Amino acid sequence: MAVTPIKRIYTNFRGVDFVNEPSIVDISRSPDALNVWKNYGDTQGNCIETRPGYRKIYQFNGGNINGIHIYNQKAIVHVGTNLYLWANFPSEPTADSLTVLKEDMNNIKSSYVIFDDKLYILDGLNYLVYDGTTLKNVSENAYVPTTTIARSPSGGGEMNEDINVLSEYRINTFVADGTSKDYYLDAQLIDSIAEVKVNDTVTTSYTVDITAGKVTFNTAPTAPNLKGIDNVSIKFKKKIEGYADRINRCTKMLNFDNRIFFTGNITFKNALFHCSLNNPAYISDLDYYQDGTDESAIKDMVVGNNILWVLKEPNQQNETIFYHTSLDVSGYGKVYPMQQGNVSTGCYSCAINYSDDIVFLSKQGLEGITGDINQEQLLNHRSSLVDAKLINSNNYGFATMTEWAGYLLILVNNKIFLGDMRQLYQGINGYEYEWYYWDLKQEISLLKEYKGNLYIRS
Repeated sequence: MAVTPIKRIYTNFRGVDFVNEPSIVDISRSPDALNVWKNYGDTQGNCIETRPGYRKIYQFNGGNINGIHIYNQKAIVHVGTNLYLWANFPSEPTADSLTVLKEDMNNIKSSYVIFDDKLYILDGLNYLVYDGTTLKNVSENAYVPTTTIARSPSGGGEMNEDINVLSEYRINTFVADGTSKDYYLDAQLIDSIAEVKVNDTVTTSYTVDITAGKVTFNTAPTAPNLKGIDNVSIKFKKKIEGYADRINRCTKMLNFDNRIFFTGNITFKNALFHCSLNNPAYISDLDYYQDGTDESAIKDMVVGNNILWVLKEPNQQNETIFYHTSLDVSGYGKVYPMQQGNVSTGCYSCAINYSDDIVFLSKQGLEGITGDINQEQLLNHRSSLVDAKLINSNNYGFATMTEWAGYLLILVNNKIFLGDMRQLYQGINGYEYEWYYWDLKQEISLLKEYKGNLYIRS
């Protein structure tokens, strides 16, 4: 029997529809449009084209690419357990332009932020900073807090700064009385004394009682010329096990309100940590929040409209969406109290701010949060047209998202789902995106947008 071809003319093509039977798919969509997209940047004007091709730039050996972090027009590439500097990115690297910065990275996806013109990297094992020349652990130059001031030799004084979880050191300052030789620190069972100053001059004329946390001077320090002014400074070491790992073992970080926020520590599944104002090297041991119970882990964080959204994994018994805004507290500065959202659907893999739309992947597909903190938040589905393929993809729980060319890209294995906010339609519970669908030949582990180009790790 001869096959009669069916001719179909598409007008105002909007994308794919994997929901309805082909015979009833709207004339503006296709039930099987593979590897096409609407190219808004085409000089012909919003043309429907086959997907762009790609070319091989370089082949890294040694494992998966766990991150490409762009900094000052250079690429810091995390491959397996190695961290490379690709100085002439995006050109093909040469022997002189590709160097190893570190060889003992954690072999998982890494996170980064640029803060005060420095690159900070987090991989669940290391909290690193790169200034364009040197890569270091942040703890190597961690801020040393002065925990107590105006202290008398026997104790007391005023609490000043919190302990820094990144530093094993602290400073106490005292007002000498001219007669006392014994100076008691604000901690006992210390590890060692690092430096002692009297009237701004370093001295070594003392003995130490580690257990009592006491420094005994050979000669009593003189009283200050100005009454009540601190003139004795003692820097000491007291390591607290697990403090540095609060941050080192986090896997996600982002900028918010001139601070870096951290989460993803499997030991503190519901914890959100942050650094001090404009100081990524100082993280107070009190600057953390517990979002819900530790029965469910935080999956991701997103900033939008001066709100830090925290999304937790699905849990039928506990809350899953929280948010934080800044609050000025007299005598302490800004704090970020936890508030519970009224959305109960959990985050299955990741979240993103897509053109001011806070969206995340649930078990049912892509969800968008509408409404602000002063009114009821509503959850609107965004991906009905592609859910049949999206949520049934292998490794959907490890999907990642990025924004490129105005599209929201959802990567699952070798499949890329392109959500288009510029084309919206009214769904059952609110507006939804139109979608395009690419199926590449090989599995993709990472997508990276840079200066309008999309970089793919296969």
